[in-house]
Amino acid sequence: MWPFVDLLLLLGFATLYAGLYTVLTGRGYRALAIGWLASLVGGVLGYGIGHLLGMRFLWLGSFPLPETTVLSWSFLLLVYRLRL
Repeated sequence: MWPFVDLLLLLGFATLYAGLYTVLTGRGYRALAIGWLASLVGGVLGYGIGHLLGMRFLWLGSFPLPETTVLSWSFLLLVYRLRL
């Protein structure tokens, strides 16, 4: 049951961060799609690293929120700097 909830949280936060990225940069739908993919990849990596580190700091149940957020926004910054 928990992996399904974590998947929903991961998709929800990736969508939220991609939407904020698109609004803050003022780009169109293409940036929304690329931002969503970048945020999702960063979120998956952050989820994995959070579970590998095992530090239970500000987790939502079994979801590592700080690691997921930092890596999602790092990938969004990378996409912004590459101007994709």
